[in-house]
Amino acid sequence: MNLDYAAGIEAATQHKLLVRAKSDLWFLATEIFEIEAVPGLISRKDCERLPLISESFHRPMIAEWDRMRRLRLDGKGRHMLSLWPREFDKTLLMKIQAVQDYLNDPKCTICWWHAVEEKAQEVCHWISTQLQKNRKLRRLFPSGSLPSENAKRFISAVEFDLPANVAAHSPSFRAYGWTSEATGGHCKKAKLDDVVARSIIEDNQIKKQADWYSNTVCNVLQASGWIDAAGTRWDVYDQYSRWIDSRNWQVHSPL
Repeated sequence: MNLDYAAGIEAATQHKLLVRAKSDLWFLATEIFEIEAVPGLISRKDCERLPLISESFHRPMIAEWDRMRRLRLDGKGRHMLSLWPREFDKTLLMKIQAVQDYLNDPKCTICWWHAVEEKAQEVCHWISTQLQKNRKLRRLFPSGSLPSENAKRFISAVEFDLPANVAAHSPSFRAYGWTSEATGGHCKKAKLDDVVARSIIEDNQIKKQADWYSNTVCNVLQASGWIDAAGTRWDVYDQYSRWIDSRNWQVHSPL
C-alpha cells in the first residue's frame, strides 16, 4: 500500500474519532480512556473493579452533558447542575468532560473548585498527566496542541498551560478549594465538583458559600463562560437550592 495513501486513511480515521470524541462523552470515556462499562446498575461486588461506569445510570446522565454542550453552541445553553448519589464516579466523568472541553477548544481555560483544595489538586494532576502521557488521547489532538511527552514541569497539581493558550492571561487549568483566593483569575469554564460538603452544612457556612459563589466564581468566570457543577445534596437550603430555583441553570438528577 502506498505510504501516502495509508497515512491518509489513518488521518481520516483519527479525524472521525476526534469528531465523535468532541460530542460523545460516553465514547470518549469508554473507548479512549478505556473505562470499563457494565450494562446494569453497579453492584457492591462491582465496586472491587472500579473505576467503571454503567449503561443504565451513567450513560443517560452524561448524555445530558453532551446535549447541553450542543445547546451552548447554538446559543441556547445554561449552566448545568447534576445531582448524583455518592460513590458514582462523578468526579472521574467531570475530569473526562474537561478533557473534552480541550478537544473542542485547546485555548479553553478552566477553573476547578472542590470543597477540599487537595481534591481539586488531584484532579489537576490527573488531567495534566493524561494530556501528556495518554498516547491514545494525544493522537486525537491537532499537532502542537499539547506539550511534548518529555516536557518538564507540565504535570502539576496546581495549574498547567497548553501551548495553544500562550496568548491568554490565565492558565489553561487552575485548581482551587472553595475558600481559596482566586482574585485575578479568569476562565471560560468553571467546574464545581462537590463544592457543597457536609462540613459546610454542619459548620453553618451556607451563607458564606453563597457569598463565595457571587463574589468569586461569578467574577472569575468570563461573561460568555459556562459553569458545570456536580454534587450530592446535604441540606434543602444549600447552595444547590439557589441554582435549582434559577432560570440560568439546567438541573438534572436521577433521584
